[in-house]
Amino acid sequence: MGAAIAAASPRADAQPTTGPSSSLTPEQDLQQYLARLATSLSQGSQASRDEAAQRLMDIDSTETNSVLSRGLQSEDERAQNACAKAIGDGRSIDPGWLVPLLQLLDKDHTVEAAARALAHYDTEPRAYERLIGLAQSRQQAFRITILRALGQVAQKPVAAALVAIVADPTEDVRIRSSAAESLQDLSGQTGYGTDSHKWQAWLDARKAQSPAAWRNVVFAEQHPILQRLETADRDRLRQFKDQIANQLSEQYGRLSPAEKSRLLVNLLNAPDSDVREVGARLVGSAIGEGRPITDDIHSRLIDLIGDASPEVRHQVVTVLKSLADPNAVDAILTQLQVENNTQVKIDLLEAVGLQPNAKAIAVVEKMLHDPSPQVASKAASTLQVLAPLIQSSPQQSRQAFDDLQTLLQNRTGAPGMPSVEPGASELRGSIVGAMAALSGADPAASMDLFPRLLDPNESRGVRRAALQGLSALGERSADLIANELLPNVEPDPSVRQAAAIALGTVGSFNYAKQLDNSSREQYEPAKEVREAAWKAFQSLLPAASTSTRDLANWAEIFRQSKEFDREVIVRKELARKYQAAGDVQSLAVERQRIGEIYLHLKPPQYGDAVPYLREALNYWEGAQAQPTIVAQLVRELEDSLLRSGQYRDAVQFGEQEMARDPSNQDVIGPAVRNVAEDLIGRSDPASDRSAADLIGQALEMKNPPLDPRFVGRLKELKDGLPAGSSP
Repeated sequence: MGAAIAAASPRADAQPTTGPSSSLTPEQDLQQYLARLATSLSQGSQASRDEAAQRLMDIDSTETNSVLSRGLQSEDERAQNACAKAIGDGRSIDPGWLVPLLQLLDKDHTVEAAARALAHYDTEPRAYERLIGLAQSRQQAFRITILRALGQVAQKPVAAALVAIVADPTEDVRIRSSAAESLQDLSGQTGYGTDSHKWQAWLDARKAQSPAAWRNVVFAEQHPILQRLETADRDRLRQFKDQIANQLSEQYGRLSPAEKSRLLVNLLNAPDSDVREVGARLVGSAIGEGRPITDDIHSRLIDLIGDASPEVRHQVVTVLKSLADPNAVDAILTQLQVENNTQVKIDLLEAVGLQPNAKAIAVVEKMLHDPSPQVASKAASTLQVLAPLIQSSPQQSRQAFDDLQTLLQNRTGAPGMPSVEPGASELRGSIVGAMAALSGADPAASMDLFPRLLDPNESRGVRRAALQGLSALGERSADLIANELLPNVEPDPSVRQAAAIALGTVGSFNYAKQLDNSSREQYEPAKEVREAAWKAFQSLLPAASTSTRDLANWAEIFRQSKEFDREVIVRKELARKYQAAGDVQSLAVERQRIGEIYLHLKPPQYGDAVPYLREALNYWEGAQAQPTIVAQLVRELEDSLLRSGQYRDAVQFGEQEMARDPSNQDVIGPAVRNVAEDLIGRSDPASDRSAADLIGQALEMKNPPLDPRFVGRLKELKDGLPAGSSP
């Protein structure tokens, strides 16, 4: 804990570096990035050289391994030390590194790092025999380090040499203890301490075995112990990181803005990867709490996209996804080309999907061939996000579709015969999803492929994606889609739901009846399918015949079945068509019907009825329609205004209509009186205040005023209101 907190203090050599230039293509970025690492290995502080070597080691390519070889063979001890430490901490070895590492054992400044690195060459006698010789030499200043390295080499001669050192009473106690600890690491035996007799007995019990058999036995004995230790270490490390993060978060909250930024930058620049990981976690927490992040932190986060630690990379990319920083795109694409951790590849692909960029297309297409089906699946999903950019080039779009089709068959099986290999199902669904987004690139191939992917042997995810692909092809695919909507054809409700949605996009009203049926419980048992079918029905309304005959027929069907909520939707589309055609009389009829439908809903939608009734009334008054038609609309509109609480508009409308036709006194007056009585009858303070507001405005009518018989009743009602009801 103390070391981690100390790591947060400023370091003179902790200067944030920037990511690859955003003006370069990903391929150029990659070469520039590798060249920058090679330069950092030969220049600058030991910390920057160490980081460069660790990153080169993590990339683990022929090119980066050559850079490390050159560093080991250079005359620069700091570069040699950085390379040896990276190899010692790494996961792979190169035969070409062995001789240079052996030579580094002769130098005081590099012997420790070289010994740790040579422990990885545990099957190479030249490595462990040389280490044994140094461990046995009492003139060697770094014997303890070399003894610790030998603890990682499971070889019979190494064990014999260590036992001999433990048993030698003339050896320094620290040397004997170090040898015993190494034996414990090598053997998996944890209860012997520095007891040379027990170690000798352990060695004698296995001495008859061949070197290969001895090694296998030791590995078998090590495994359960190492597994327990690894689990315990992992748990302790997680708790440790959480403890550090919590303590640093508390410290962060007490700092000034400038101190906060300094702390975060220093954590991100820490030599220890665990501290850098905690720093990235703390940056993420700060962003989540709305705290500002400086340009220095942004720059360092971008640089850490290529950190040697996959845990740091994971945390950093997670933070950058939340920032959606466009300056990070090139660095993300560069790292994606050299990334070797499955989870981080997925993180990077998710980041690409959040910021679609045409430069990402080629990189993501390469990731489709990643050995991990999870990574390839994420790449296909990301390619689906990039589809609009791909489609800007017909040739590129067609090529991408063809490549995906080949990938589909080669990695997941032919249509109707999906592979059962682990991960193949998810990958297949993602590939088909990406192809669906590009289906317009090759309509003929799509019409051949997607129907075959509706096979019952395919997963429901694949069938849903195939329906999406068919929907992009328009009406030519409508019959295929409609067939999948039938419960007796497609057993999965989610696929039928997708079929309903797809059918709603094909633009033909010929399927209205089937969608209407599928929106009803007697035909479709699944609620989500019924809802999708009804939405699809509505989406097809604009495609009904321009003569309005189809719409009028459906409106009448719903009227007769008293499905007013459906009727009103159809009539709205009918009204739009009449308006577009300039048929103002039919438009007025439909508007009146729509308004009256809102009044018949349960509960009535008075506010929604108002605009339709008002437009209809304006037309019929201007057209001098029959008085009964106008009177009915006046009554309905006044009642709708009042019952929707639009009292001022109701009073103004009432004055207007009574001035136009005095006989409307017998429409407006009763309407106001009835609503006021209804409000008072509810016996609650809010309704009483509304009644007082309405009565007050009605009594102020002047042009003309209400008839005295209505005024008298309203005053009686007002006088009967509780005190304090006035608005």
